[in-house]
Amino acid sequence: MIGSQNTGMADYLTSEDLGLLVDVTDVDAIAQSIEQVYRNQRKPDLEKHRAELMQFDASSVDAAMIEIYKKYV
Repeated sequence: MIGSQNTGMADYLTSEDLGLLVDVTDVDAIAQSIEQVYRNQRKPDLEKHRAELMQFDASSVDAAMIEIYKKYV
């Protein structure tokens, strides 16, 4: 996966095992990242990072948001 370093993708792609973060204004960096992923047939190591990624699972996010809403409603 290739994501923008200036967005929420930085929360997900915390390791090069998961993907690469690039500056979307740097066309050369984007092209190099695409070439690297293609050339090396890179695939994210999801199992290695399963626990970390599960914090972004819909049920986890829903539970966190409910707690936030309870504070203000």
